[in-house]
Amino acid sequence: MEVCKQIALGTFDPFVHELEDPYRSIRPRDPWVEAAVRYLRWTAARSLVPKRQENLSLPPSNPERPLLLYVHIPFCRALCAYCSFHRFIFREDVARRYFAVLHEELELLREQGYVFYSLYVGGGTPTVLPDELLRLIAHARELFPLREVSVEGDPLALDPAILGEMRGLVDRLSVGIQTFDDDLLLRAGRLHKFGTSESLQRRIAASVGILPFLSIDLIFNWSEQTPQMLCRDLEILLGLGPEQITTYPLMVSPATRSQNKLLLGNVSSAQEAVYYKVVRRTLEPAYTPTTAWHFARGDGRRDEPIDEYVVDYPEYMGAGSGAFSFRGDALYVNAYDLEEHERLVRSGKNPVTHTVAFPRRERYLYELMVELFSRKVSEERFSRIFGVPLTRVMGKELALLEKIGALRRTDDGWATTPRGEYLALALMREFYVAMDNVRERLRAELGAKR
Repeated sequence: MEVCKQIALGTFDPFVHELEDPYRSIRPRDPWVEAAVRYLRWTAARSLVPKRQENLSLPPSNPERPLLLYVHIPFCRALCAYCSFHRFIFREDVARRYFAVLHEELELLREQGYVFYSLYVGGGTPTVLPDELLRLIAHARELFPLREVSVEGDPLALDPAILGEMRGLVDRLSVGIQTFDDDLLLRAGRLHKFGTSESLQRRIAASVGILPFLSIDLIFNWSEQTPQMLCRDLEILLGLGPEQITTYPLMVSPATRSQNKLLLGNVSSAQEAVYYKVVRRTLEPAYTPTTAWHFARGDGRRDEPIDEYVVDYPEYMGAGSGAFSFRGDALYVNAYDLEEHERLVRSGKNPVTHTVAFPRRERYLYELMVELFSRKVSEERFSRIFGVPLTRVMGKELALLEKIGALRRTDDGWATTPRGEYLALALMREFYVAMDNVRERLRAELGAKR
């Protein structure tokens, strides 16, 4: 909280790096961070381009590779300007029909021999029809030996009655609050949908403790956000005490840039580093970082479920329209068109319509990014995934990361430093933007088809 006191007193200078500050290596316009982001952007534009193929099938289940099941619910009551995930405006009749198809898709995966131990339901707004969502989760628990279930929801899901019905079915609810500033909520189009800062705080206060884990998402680096506004957001959340906090920078893709600029203004990458330092110095030690942008209350546990499931599950399967699956060296994408998705599932086929395979070196780099993001680079994990020693195929990259102070050697691998964690945050932000570009291309195909 010391940094927020400095901000309140007007004595905080982001360009002064005290020796006792553990985050002094997080600096605006870090040339190594900017170079890595440019390289990822160039690589993604060249390689991350799924192509449509007919009669695609998914690789069979491998008992030695535990899989997470991701289920996509692509409906929202209103669309946020900064979001480019696959979603449609909610219509109850269409959504209920879609949930019925999802039941059949899960049964198809079971018949094909897939086994899942973790379920993540994302969107869209999975909680748009709570009754349908809970029936689907109950069905999934009957089909698969699930150990944990995570669900995304909007602030309207923060209702003790809804959460009471989730108890026993859902282990973790992740809710995007984004900010407690009423002006930013208004500009982002969320004030009238979900209520004022005061009402959001009441909802959170009434919801903490009902489920094993309640995670609240905050966005930082809004164009009009000041350090004082960020501190207020963080201090409010610290006072409410949810089990988990996820706080990440505003992500602007080409598809959302013009709308974001119109409603929210320009985003500064220099400000991002400063605000990340404020986040880290304010949330700790009350919360422990488990990834570069996720925090668990108290000492935390690394085995708690989190939003970025790729950290724990290098391979995963997607069910639902627009869902991604990552198996081996290839990304698979389910049909974006709801009618095509339904037709394929009801004909007994996986609804996969697009795929792209990656060169092995790009897979190595992707895995290195994920491990940086997880705050630990593990030789054992890398060898288990690829069957080759990490130092043999990524030795130069590891040496460079050590040289610039992003990694430090440990007994069983490497740990990220604060500079490495900011590098990981910037890379993951850019990776999400690249995935948004994929979604935009698929959405354009869907529009042209219609």
